[in-house]
Amino acid sequence: MAVVELPGRGKGSHRIYSVQSSEGIEVSRFGLTDHPRELTWTVLRGVETALAPWFGDKWMEADR
Repeated sequence: MAVVELPGRGKGSHRIYSVQSSEGIEVSRFGLTDHPRELTWTVLRGVETALAPWFGDKWMEADR
């Protein structure tokens, strides 16, 4: 799997990313803001939950 930014797809300060299989097939998509501040835990948890089918539960945890 690879996470690839889709340039020109987001509105304003939002960036859109595609999760692609090794064959280049998009399996999921998510967006993030590009504000100069840290992301909230709520946003990060939403991304983690949305991508869990492909990366596994709690795939963002450091001690995995």
